[in-house]
Amino acid sequence: EFEQEAWRRVPGDRDGDLAEGGVEPRRFAESSGLRIEGARDALELAMQFEAQALDFYSRCGVRVGSGEAAAAMQQMAQEEQAHLRMLAGFLERQAAGQEA
Repeated sequence: EFEQEAWRRVPGDRDGDLAEGGVEPRRFAESSGLRIEGARDALELAMQFEAQALDFYSRCGVRVGSGEAAAAMQQMAQEEQAHLRMLAGFLERQAAGQEA
């Protein structure tokens, strides 16, 4: 319940479509000139968001130092690392399917 309430109050998230770091994926893709034309493009973009989130939580954990907040940042960083591994697996399977 807390997560749902916190999510509803994210500033600027009118439609619930923000990605990591509060970025709207469509707006990010348009402003950076990215063209998402298939699964590979989408997976690579998702990996960029996850890598940025991993870096963010890792840096926050270092800045916080110790205690519960630092442990929470470390846990978030570990979760982002797991997301990266999962996306890399999807990307590998997608690439293998194209080569076959």
